[in-house]
Amino acid sequence: MTIKIKNLLPSALAQGAPAKQRLFDIASESQYNTGSAATTTPSAIAVNIIIYALGFLGTYFLILVIVSGVQWMTAGGNNEKVEKAQSRIKNAVIGFALVAAAYAITILANKIFSLSLQT
Repeated sequence: MTIKIKNLLPSALAQGAPAKQRLFDIASESQYNTGSAATTTPSAIAVNIIIYALGFLGTYFLILVIVSGVQWMTAGGNNEKVEKAQSRIKNAVIGFALVAAAYAITILANKIFSLSLQT
């Protein structure tokens, strides 16, 4: 039974306690149950670790772009600071693109080899 829990959450919260209980029942029966054997295989654990690490790195690069943008805006016309901020933004965007590509490859490999994820 495959049900998108993300799609059920807003309607379950709007309908009150019985719908919330049904949502929790579905979650405990689904492939997202953390105690199932499908999510405890070494390959599934490795995929989950990779996905969480890539999510962390994506967040890091986003924060790096924001901080560099603020440094660029507050450079006050100092060319050295502007060039440093521009270089950092360029490198962060390249890093983010690499992380996005790695995430896409991980998801594709997961689909090909039919591993279960805890996402």
